[in-house]
Amino acid sequence: MKKILISTEDLSDLLEISDRMIRKHAKTGLFQKIEKGKFDLKKSVQAYIKMSRENNKSDQAGLTEERRRLTRLQADKVKYELEILRKENWPIDIIKETGQSIVKTSSVKLLSITHEIKRENPEIENKILLSIDKIIRKILTDIGNIGIPTKLRKHLEQHTKNVDPSPEPEGE
Repeated sequence: MKKILISTEDLSDLLEISDRMIRKHAKTGLFQKIEKGKFDLKKSVQAYIKMSRENNKSDQAGLTEERRRLTRLQADKVKYELEILRKENWPIDIIKETGQSIVKTSSVKLLSITHEIKRENPEIENKILLSIDKIIRKILTDIGNIGIPTKLRKHLEQHTKNVDPSPEPEGE
């Protein structure tokens, strides 16, 4: 087949891209200039089609990966919702509230031990009660200093940063 030469302007019209893109593709080697402002029509069209197909494959691969990711996220959401329904997984605000309640109640009960001992055994010396109270307070301080593990703390912070800690007004 005889080479058919086409101008930059005509190739631009044929491929429906700008003259600037034709020059850019010529510079990158996609289109080969035969002479100044002239290209081989067949080779230029074939190169452009090949490039378009490769780009389309790349776009399709990206789209396929996004679809996989979306499917995984949807499956994770359904799994999470089922875990909540089966009571295998609890919303973080319930866990946080329950944990705070347990800690507060435990602290109050532990601090009341010396008063209970005194009430049941009035003859016990105050020195012994003060010693027990000191030990209990040290244990509570040590427990308080343990803190929440970093991974759990970050998870709690992430899930509670938009939660308003003030109680809802009743009757509204």
